[in-house]
Amino acid sequence: MRALFAILAAVTLLAGSARAQSSDSLPSIRFEQGAYPFDTEQEISAVRRAAEIRPMLGLGPDAFRFTFDAGSALRKSYVFEGRRGRSSATLNVLWLDRDGAVGWHPSRHRQFRITLAEYDSLAASIDQELQRGEAYAVRLNAGEEPDVICVDGFDLLAERIVRGREVWMGDSCGVYHPNEEIDRLLRDFVLDRLGG
Repeated sequence: MRALFAILAAVTLLAGSARAQSSDSLPSIRFEQGAYPFDTEQEISAVRRAAEIRPMLGLGPDAFRFTFDAGSALRKSYVFEGRRGRSSATLNVLWLDRDGAVGWHPSRHRQFRITLAEYDSLAASIDQELQRGEAYAVRLNAGEEPDVICVDGFDLLAERIVRGREVWMGDSCGVYHPNEEIDRLLRDFVLDRLGG
């Protein structure tokens, strides 16, 4: 798994480097309040269906989910899902493989029991990136043109629920795109848990 994450990290970084050069650039971004509309996008829906994704409300009052959908670029995708309980928290990772004839199917699952402090730190970092994404979306909605437009590649989707409030953020174009930062954060956390 370490090798897979390393390959995905290198490909993501190279793809992002080619698409954006500055943290001041305005990326293409989709940011919405409320639950993610499950069946509006065929490719990510295929990964989400294979992962048996369920609505965020079913995860409890404080949870996050992050989906890396490789589309047609790679044969691997993954889903991170974190949940905070009263006395403990969990981080689930599901890896999926793509077979041309069969489509996406789960290949490996790992559950990490993490401390509330670790969960809170991850969630706070994710919330910070979501706030940054929301600020970008406000600028785009006000009529600013993005510096980078997504036309192909990976589809990254972050979802968050806190006290019943749901938000989601899609797209991944650009080195400093909030979703790429969330991807790095979660990959690094899991790699550390796997021993580097």
